[in-house]
Amino acid sequence: LAPKFRKFRESPALYRELVEDVELGVERLRRCGFSEIYAALWVAAYQAALHDAILELAGEWPEWATMVLVPPRPWAGWIAVEYAVRAVRDRRLGSRLLVRRYANEWLKFWSSRRSVLGTRLSYDCLA
Repeated sequence: LAPKFRKFRESPALYRELVEDVELGVERLRRCGFSEIYAALWVAAYQAALHDAILELAGEWPEWATMVLVPPRPWAGWIAVEYAVRAVRDRRLGSRLLVRRYANEWLKFWSSRRSVLGTRLSYDCLA
């Protein structure tokens, strides 16, 4: 099950633990030889944690990571996967893509929650 956002509001240290765990996972993938990572996440905490973990590991958004950002809704997962597959096919590397038709909903959701997590979650372009 996806973590409930209120858990992070009640205990901000939980988010830091999640980011650190995700960093370990990303480092493991890189050590195993994965040269590119394409992410399609719709669970809010996972989306933010992966984003922040990659930034902490690389300093700035790296060429080897592509992330598709959609609102935190289960139906949005299919859309994120569709855009991630397109990104793989088109060799679109090193971007944080916000799906244009859901941009307002994504921005509205994160405008009130970004500070709760202390996330630097952002996007580079609209897809």
